[in-house]
Amino acid sequence: MKFLQKRPVAAAIMILAILASVLIGRARKPADTGEPSTAIVGTYTYVYDNAGVLTDETMAHIDAMNISLFAQTGAQILVETVDTTGDKTMEEYAIDLGNQYHVGDAERNNGLVILLALDNIAQNGLVGDYWVVGGDGLASYGNELTSLLVANMETDFAAGDYDAGVEKTFDAYIDWFSDFYDVTIRENYIPAVRDAYSNGSGYYTQSYGYFAPTLDMLMLDLSTLLVVLLAAWIILDG
Repeated sequence: MKFLQKRPVAAAIMILAILASVLIGRARKPADTGEPSTAIVGTYTYVYDNAGVLTDETMAHIDAMNISLFAQTGAQILVETVDTTGDKTMEEYAIDLGNQYHVGDAERNNGLVILLALDNIAQNGLVGDYWVVGGDGLASYGNELTSLLVANMETDFAAGDYDAGVEKTFDAYIDWFSDFYDVTIRENYIPAVRDAYSNGSGYYTQSYGYFAPTLDMLMLDLSTLLVVLLAAWIILDG
């Protein structure tokens, strides 16, 4: 045991431990270090224009932006227009839509549903109403999301220009998600993303290639290594 208590021996063992950790790290690096990429598996319908008030251009824009949003964050924005929600309130109908279509990543619960009901009677007594509801992961931001809806939808909705209102509101939420997750969202833009997302309905992201460790990962590994080496030094140095 006295042999292990000598400082030169302890230092040598520490150096060997560092070299071993480096070798192990290199051994874990895959041989195929091709450029990383991300793809979306499956198909998904983002717009249900049952009331027939949206243009093909707006619906195509919603689809293309949602692809970029989902690939990077798992979030999704579903839009539906109907004549009436029937016996259900706007909130109940929107929540049912979110659950039915599994909107948003299953773990993050960050889906968003925009609902327009043209023949519903709103709380102000006027004909026509609109609503937004988010998943549980967005519950803390409910007031902010509702404010965005009113600010961007009301004028065009009151004028009967539902297409313009939907596009403006949808883009406002895209900007909100972009800031919230600090990502760049463009039509059909899918960068290489380390994390994988799935909405639980067979629609998910899949990444390929080698992703180099991030600075946070390297710092965590370094911190762990230093703690282990410090413990080893204390034991070996007596």
